[in-house]
Amino acid sequence: MMRPPTMLNPGRAMSAMVVGAAVLILGGGIAIGQSAPPEQRLCVAVTGPAPSDGWTAESLTSAISAGSVTIGVVGPASMCSPEPSPSPSLVAPASPVLSPSPMPTPDGPSAPSRKWGPLAVVHDPATQGLDAGMGPVRLVITDKCVTAQGSRGPGRTIVWRDGQTRWKADGRIVFRNLDGTRVVLRDGDRVMFGGYSPTGNEGMPPMEPWIVRPNAACPAEQWQAHEVRVVR
Repeated sequence: MMRPPTMLNPGRAMSAMVVGAAVLILGGGIAIGQSAPPEQRLCVAVTGPAPSDGWTAESLTSAISAGSVTIGVVGPASMCSPEPSPSPSLVAPASPVLSPSPMPTPDGPSAPSRKWGPLAVVHDPATQGLDAGMGPVRLVITDKCVTAQGSRGPGRTIVWRDGQTRWKADGRIVFRNLDGTRVVLRDGDRVMFGGYSPTGNEGMPPMEPWIVRPNAACPAEQWQAHEVRVVR
C-alpha cells in the first residue's frame, strides 16, 4: 500500500544502516566504504505497513533493513509540507445563478397561466381606446376561455389589454376603464363592451403583441375590450 511522502533524515539514520542502504536512500553515487555525506533532509514515499504512531528515522531504518518496506526519494524536504490553503478572506463567494424571467413575445403561450388564468391578453398600456359597442351580452368564464355570448352563435373571444386588466385566482376579472372607474366582472354578468372587433374590419389597428394567445378551443371571432359596463 502506498503511503504519503514521509520526512526522512538519512544522515541521522546512517549509524543504524549499512552504507549500501544509505546509497539507495541518498541516490548520489557514493561508493562503498566512503564516509557519510553531510546531513541532508529528504522527502520520500514509503511503500509498506506504517507504525500506528507514524514513522521515525529509527523505525524506518529498521523496516528497510528487515525488507518490510521500500522507499523512493521524492525530492527536497519541502515537498512533504502541506500546501497552504487559501485564506477565507481571499476566497470569492460563489455567485448565485439567476434564471431570467420570461418576457412576453408576439408569439406568446396559449395555455392558461397562473397570472392570467384563461384570459387572452395583449401587451397594450391602454392609454386610448375605440368606442364601437357590443351588447348587452353574457360574460362566460371557463377554465380555457372568456367569451361574450349573445342570443345565438358561438360567441366571441374577449381579448384583454394588460394595461387595464387583472385576473384574480377566485375567477374574477378586475377591469379599469379609461375614465378610471374599476369594474369587477364575474361569470354570468350581463355587460356592454366598448372596443372593436378585428374580424372583417379593414383599417382597424392590429392586435398588439400577444402575452397569452386565445386557447384553440375558444371562438375564432374576437373582440378587444376597451370599456366594460355591467348591466344591472
